[in-house]
Amino acid sequence: MATSAVPTFFPMVRIGNGLFADGGLFANAPDLQSAHEAEYKLNVPTRQLRLLSIGTTSGHFPLSADREKLGALDWLTDEHLMRISMSAQQSSVDTMLRDRLGKRYLRIDHRQSPAQRKVLGLNVATDEATRILGELERMLRHKSASAFD
Repeated sequence: MATSAVPTFFPMVRIGNGLFADGGLFANAPDLQSAHEAEYKLNVPTRQLRLLSIGTTSGHFPLSADREKLGALDWLTDEHLMRISMSAQQSSVDTMLRDRLGKRYLRIDHRQSPAQRKVLGLNVATDEATRILGELERMLRHKSASAFD
């Protein structure tokens, strides 16, 4: 329950004395936390660590010149602030793990087109979104066939 307690959609969940919300608030791209857990909690040596990361489509949000004049309200509309936070976290984690693990790290994902971004918003489960995700899954399945070869 706690891992899906997305703020604005569901209430936080009480476990023992703590209140918990969706883990994506902190680790939207949990790959780095997974590597850390494997190394320091499960004692897997870094040289033996292999990590396959399967995304749910990246909503890339570059900071281009047309966004230079975004005001405070602009950042709050159209999920701009959330999208840049998520995009930056995904990019940062991807870079660190590529540096750390090299070919032993594989991220399979698809960058959303502008048209797909309009349909595949955060927490959207429409028939059209489901259809698009199914098409992307079939496309990415072919790319992943040679993972870690």
